[in-house]
Amino acid sequence: MEWMFLPYRRYFEFSGRSRRMEYWMFMVFNVGIMAVLAVAMLAIMFAIGTNHPVPGTNSAQALTQSFANGSGAAIGAAAALLGLFWLVTIIPSVAVTIRRLHDREVSGWWYLAYLLTSWIPLFGSITTLVLIVFLFLDGTPGSNRYGPDPKGRGLAEVFY
Repeated sequence: MEWMFLPYRRYFEFSGRSRRMEYWMFMVFNVGIMAVLAVAMLAIMFAIGTNHPVPGTNSAQALTQSFANGSGAAIGAAAALLGLFWLVTIIPSVAVTIRRLHDREVSGWWYLAYLLTSWIPLFGSITTLVLIVFLFLDGTPGSNRYGPDPKGRGLAEVFY
């Protein structure tokens, strides 16, 4: 459970290294929260669309009418919660991704390259695949130029 919240404690920390466990548990937690909020928003939309039927209208017209009656406030609140959670999570997500790349001894600028090229049809697919491979691979054992190994692995000390 600690792994899910560690990136929030390291909010603006873009240097150093992060383990795979920290990255993937944080991402699973975020996807789960966003999925729950999105399902709640869709459930509210469905409930509004089906609970206020007006004879002779389809579901889109019923939904529009329910918004006009003020029922859209619940959808707005759910959407606001989803947006607020995304805003709070975006910086730690970028930071933990950069630290995860550092664990592989890859510059964090690769993440910027991914963000800039992900919209290009073929090239974006290639950069997405490369990023996913980097995120799944184990970190370099021992210290690297970005810091000590977060798993504590390294070369054995020589006895003098």
